[in-house]
Amino acid sequence: MTPLLHKRPIHLGEWPTAGGKADYPFPVPTAGTSIVGAIVNAPDLASNSLYVNIDAEPIGRTMIWDIPLISGYQFRAVSWRGNGTAVADQFVPRVFALTAGTHTLILRGREAIPTSTSRRLTGLEVTDLDVPRSV
Repeated sequence: MTPLLHKRPIHLGEWPTAGGKADYPFPVPTAGTSIVGAIVNAPDLASNSLYVNIDAEPIGRTMIWDIPLISGYQFRAVSWRGNGTAVADQFVPRVFALTAGTHTLILRGREAIPTSTSRRLTGLEVTDLDVPRSV
């Protein structure tokens, strides 16, 4: 697996709060399937979900990423709720089929998070699943 957007730092305030939006362009050298992951902190149900998509605005409850509750920053792969629930997403992980070229990862906030606790995401990674990981 080759990182396409490797642990890009996210600065304080870039976590999209309720209705807020953050987008991150990244190159894909060859077409294939990819997953998205992030280093996140999701300590409670009031701050553990985002809308996520690539190349189009994430819409509706099916594109919600419900992050399992964790204390402290940990890496988690993006999933989509789909027809699941807030504690059991349907697409785990969410696999994206991407063409060669530039794409944009779009995050949209769901919960209003106080500014003092807004830093819930510290890094992003888009990983190509079609390339074997070198050991």
